[in-house]
Amino acid sequence: YGPLSNGVTSVIYEGHMGNTRFRRPWSILEENQVNVWKTSPSILRMLMAREDTKILNHKLPHLRSVLSSGEPLTSDVWQWFASYFQQTDVMLLNGWGQTETAGTLICQSPYHQNQCPLNVGRPLPGASISVKISANASDERGQVGELIVTGPWPGLEDAPELISAESPMATGDAVLKNADGSYRILGRIDDVVNIGGQRIDILEIEMAIRDHRYVKNVCVIGIPDKIKGQRLVAHVEPIDATISSD
Repeated sequence: YGPLSNGVTSVIYEGHMGNTRFRRPWSILEENQVNVWKTSPSILRMLMAREDTKILNHKLPHLRSVLSSGEPLTSDVWQWFASYFQQTDVMLLNGWGQTETAGTLICQSPYHQNQCPLNVGRPLPGASISVKISANASDERGQVGELIVTGPWPGLEDAPELISAESPMATGDAVLKNADGSYRILGRIDDVVNIGGQRIDILEIEMAIRDHRYVKNVCVIGIPDKIKGQRLVAHVEPIDATISSD
């Protein structure tokens, strides 16, 4: 509710973005003269996978920045975005938030140059963020752990006293805190499967499969295995439905 409380006009689209040959997002941005577009890497990948988006002639002079959140931003999406908007000043900003936080709590700044595109930036004013790390580690910087919220934030109205440094809100997201104080979301802490004693991150497997030129989307899960405890199963959606499943 941040934009609304500040008198900002919001455009909310309820429907499938793949309608009308995947041109719907651009039409909404153009017709409503949108300045800031909040979306997800999945939507950007959907557009990236469609060759016809490269020849669209939509005029987006009002668009200043695009905020990506909801899942980790990958380098292939960033590179596609930079190439697609290379003739403009439109910025792709990476951020983090959850349904439980009712908004973005960590985000890159449009005023900072040379930000790593895969980082989500620093906590926004009023947000108290930390990393739950091993008790043996003296500094959370450079450490991978669970992202936790250690205090109430703007927009939290119900029982803000229940969230504190002593009683933080666990997010379930794995995060790396960089030396400059910015954060990088690595995935869910429960997206790890144990196969024959080897711990494998599902996100890494999905990213490796998604790098294939014929893959549009992929979802990898761990299922029980009688021999190794767990095994991986991947559901792969090809760019072209006529491509052989082999």
